[in-house]
Amino acid sequence: MKSLLIFLITFVSFVLCQAQDKNEQPAIHRKNSGTISSVKFSGSEKDIPESANAFFQKYLKAKPDDSFAKVPHQSKREGYVHEH
Repeated sequence: MKSLLIFLITFVSFVLCQAQDKNEQPAIHRKNSGTISSVKFSGSEKDIPESANAFFQKYLKAKPDDSFAKVPHQSKREGYVHEH
């Protein structure tokens, strides 16, 4: 009986930990040169930054003196946002 109680407490604790809102980091893939080749977000849409600048600040820890230039690009897949 005691081992069953310990098992139930452990199981409930595990389930509650899994149910919490995770703040997962995106999968950032880099080329050998260190430049980012792609980023994949695995959470809900609320985890996806609203702009490239928001992404740079939140995930790449860009400093105020860093600068970025947008390169023109046409998306090949409808519904996807590509910023280069």
